[in-house]
Amino acid sequence: MNKLTDQISKAASISIGTRGLDIKLAAVNTRVTAIQAAQDQAKSSSARGRMSSRRDEEHASSSEDIPARLRELASEYLNIEIPHYRARVRRKNELAHEMGDVVLEANVSRELLVSTGDEGLIVAFAAAVVGEPGMHDLNLLLGTQGIANRLHVRYRLVLALAVLINRGFVVDADRERVDAALTAFDKGADASLSKLISDTRSLLLEVAAGEIQTEL
Repeated sequence: MNKLTDQISKAASISIGTRGLDIKLAAVNTRVTAIQAAQDQAKSSSARGRMSSRRDEEHASSSEDIPARLRELASEYLNIEIPHYRARVRRKNELAHEMGDVVLEANVSRELLVSTGDEGLIVAFAAAVVGEPGMHDLNLLLGTQGIANRLHVRYRLVLALAVLINRGFVVDADRERVDAALTAFDKGADASLSKLISDTRSLLLEVAAGEIQTEL
């Protein structure tokens, strides 16, 4: 937790390079958002007594079963009917955090979550990526294009993508596909989602240009 807090300070102190003030500030803003998202997921796990340890995804076996509790949370997420916008988004984020905890604790297969096509379970996948990103997550996330229709689902996926970029899991060879995914997620987006997408694209550009160093 202390390391994450320290990273926020470092992200905010990045110097302005040659690519322009607006792009740089947008990239820094996204980096801070990504770090804070990881911190929020860690707080959620800590509050539930679930401080999961980082796993080597190439060697750890994933559970091919989806826990009943996770299915219940995903269903609740998809059926939220709270009239007040902020209260509705807050509840969706709470459920996303809890679903991420379940995925990490039970080591649920991320491939399985995405393959279901269930937007609630895709949010669970995105939350797990924010909490513990891995080398295979990018391809899975890019595969959600055309499946994720709800704005909040897309928001959580773009947030997870920002975490992957910030942590160094997106390389130059991935940039074209990532940019295409951001364009797809931006179709019909509201103001908050469009801003996150724009800022994430700036982070992608600044990392590729060497103006911002990834955490890894």
